[in-house]
Amino acid sequence: MILAGTAMKWNSKLIIMSAAGAVVILVAIIFIWPLAGKVRLAGERLRVLEQELDTVHRTLEKGRGISLKGRLLAREEVSSVMDEITKQGKAFNINFLSITPLEIEKTDNPAYQRLPIGMEIESQYKDLGLFLGVLEDSTEGIVAVKKFAIRREESILPRVRSNLTLDVYLRP
Repeated sequence: MILAGTAMKWNSKLIIMSAAGAVVILVAIIFIWPLAGKVRLAGERLRVLEQELDTVHRTLEKGRGISLKGRLLAREEVSSVMDEITKQGKAFNINFLSITPLEIEKTDNPAYQRLPIGMEIESQYKDLGLFLGVLEDSTEGIVAVKKFAIRREESILPRVRSNLTLDVYLRP
């Protein structure tokens, strides 16, 4: 009889421990499993964002080595500055459809003149922004973005077509 009572106590302890284990496993399945999935998805998204950030950093470093001369240019040097702008654009995967120098404009300041250059380009939004940033940061502001317009065309997605007017500052 004593042996049967011990076995019964042992069986009830085993049942309680099994039930407690089942509850722990059930709680893990109900609460922790979905959280683990969310953590995994967040980790994957973080890796993708880190790769995109690395790409942007590499592109910026590629563009930092290119800069225009920090001085007012002579009219004879306009073609070289247009070549330099094209070189900068190609570093950012810009496709130049047309580049047209317009009429030289007189300014209120007799120390310089302004040469507008019209451009039609195709690029991705990100590349266009990086290209404009490099132009904006060119030393002593000899090249400035006067205006730009961006339009989306289904036939070239994810690229966009843009019209830019850059002002190049010249010696009189």
